[in-house]
Amino acid sequence: MDDAFKFDEKQGGLCSEEDYPYQARQGSECLTNCTDVPGSKVTSFVDVPEGSEMALLSAIAMQPISVAIQANQFVFQFYKKGVITDDSCGSRGSIDHGVLAVGYGTDLETQEPYFLVKNSWGATWGEDGYVKLGRNSKNQWGMCAILKMASFPLVDL
Repeated sequence: MDDAFKFDEKQGGLCSEEDYPYQARQGSECLTNCTDVPGSKVTSFVDVPEGSEMALLSAIAMQPISVAIQANQFVFQFYKKGVITDDSCGSRGSIDHGVLAVGYGTDLETQEPYFLVKNSWGATWGEDGYVKLGRNSKNQWGMCAILKMASFPLVDL
């Protein structure tokens, strides 16, 4: 996730979605002429300490946190609802997907504590585009490796 923040820092800000719409195709050239979005100029970024659930909880309490996770596991890819508590997600394999940790809580039915994470696969995936990743995982890096690579930008307002 740090590379994205470094890129924004180098570019001097982000383009609006109106100026730079998503195009699902390969080989298209990057746009370079767009109006910067106010408040989008990254001046630096902070890495959340790896492996610390408490550090991630504290960071999320302040703002959404960019996290890299392992999303190539069946339990994640075909998630529908509930809290993912399958420790196989994040125990092996590589980190391969960026998401946004936006909150945390405890499931009312199961009493499982979780991180609330917004995915980029659209509202038809998971719970309206969100997934609940269990906390207190036996994995060193947390459920689906959520504790491995978390960071947030500092922006120039």
